[in-house]
Amino acid sequence: MGWLFTKIFLALLLCFLIGLMIGLLWWWFDRKKETQVKDETSTLKSDTKKVAALESEIASLKASASSKKDVEAELASLKVSASKNKGLEAELAALKSKSSNTETLEAEVASLKAQLVSAKAKTEKIPALETELIDLRNRAQKSTRLESELAELKTASSKNSDLALQVSSLKGEASKVSGLETQLASLKAQAEKASVLEGEVVDLRSKATKVSELETQLASLKAKAEKASALENEVATLRDKAGKVESLETELSECKIKSARVGELETQNAALKAKAEKVPALENELAQLRRQSTPVSTVATSQPEVKVVPPTRPSKVSKAAEDTSWSTGTTKLGTLGANHKDDLKVVNGIGPVMEKTLNSFGIQSWEQLAAFTEEDIAKVTEAISAFPGRIERDNWVPQANELVEEFPLNKPYDRPTRETFLNKKK
Repeated sequence: MGWLFTKIFLALLLCFLIGLMIGLLWWWFDRKKETQVKDETSTLKSDTKKVAALESEIASLKASASSKKDVEAELASLKVSASKNKGLEAELAALKSKSSNTETLEAEVASLKAQLVSAKAKTEKIPALETELIDLRNRAQKSTRLESELAELKTASSKNSDLALQVSSLKGEASKVSGLETQLASLKAQAEKASVLEGEVVDLRSKATKVSELETQLASLKAKAEKASALENEVATLRDKAGKVESLETELSECKIKSARVGELETQNAALKAKAEKVPALENELAQLRRQSTPVSTVATSQPEVKVVPPTRPSKVSKAAEDTSWSTGTTKLGTLGANHKDDLKVVNGIGPVMEKTLNSFGIQSWEQLAAFTEEDIAKVTEAISAFPGRIERDNWVPQANELVEEFPLNKPYDRPTRETFLNKKK
């Protein structure tokens, strides 16, 4: 058994050694490859540097080649321009033979360019000189023509002297003609004025006949105007009377209402008098009943008094009291103010005098009357110094509510006055 374990141990040791050798060999090969790769990369870097240098050299060579091409192109252009100038061709030929490198050629090209510019400037002046030469030739031709015309004029001047004498005589006659023409023009102007004046005279005559007619019409119109003024005065007085009549009618209606109320009061007074006559008999009967009744001491004399309160009916809230959009501020009496003005005379029982009184306190709309409370009615009754119960008796509040419902407040304002309201009812 021990020998078997030793063999196994030795076999394992041998395997370990073999694996170690293989690992070392692998590491050595990897190391060698790394060194080779580093050497190759270094060589490649050097090669890339060389390539960059070569590229820069190639770029410089290209630039030089392009400069040479430019120079050759300039030389070609100079050759073309030099074909026009024989002197420049000779100089270029001499310079070509002498030029050995590009620097000397560039200097010579620059001088040649300057000369070429000057030559071009001179060539540009040539068409101007040609035009001047053409002008001079034309002037020379004109001068020959003028000389021939001058000769003709000299021959004609002798004839002109005779004509001058004739012209002087004609001028004298022409001065006489111009004088006659001025006289003729003045006479024509006078004739035109005369015709105009004749027309004016005819117009004035017709107007004079019209003036007499207008004077008669004016007299009749003045008489009519006097009558119209008198009628206007009468109309004004009638209008004043009509206003008084309206106020009297309202007062009359109020008086009628008061007289009807007086009749009711008289009937009530008669009934009260009849009742008052019965009072002594009732007092005697009450005294007899008191004497007949026996006093009971055990009954408490101070029993609490029972008050019978009548049931109150809920008052109907008016539409004007619910919606107070028409209201602004308060009146002098503390009631709701209004932002518009109605004709209060539409309400029966309110005449012009009463309307002015209510307006003086700030009451000027139907909504204000419709929104009256009992306190407001008491305040207004006291302020207008009216009979107590007049507002209730004339039904101001119900009438105002009916008017508010029948004629709602619109924009623009379209509520009726008393006259339009009565006309609608008719």
